[in-house]
Amino acid sequence: MELYVEKLNADAARDILSWQYDPPYDFYNNETTPEAISEMLEEAFFLYLMQINN
Repeated sequence: MELYVEKLNADAARDILSWQYDPPYDFYNNETTPEAISEMLEEAFFLYLMQINN
């Protein structure tokens, strides 16, 4: 197993912003807009990716 850390990219930001939660956690839901994606990319967010070697 290998672990990689990368700066958040636009595809991952779009995926994260599209997550939808049921009540009572629905206040965490976001809109996937160009502004929201841009805001996430300006912050210091990172991806943690795991590759499992069989």
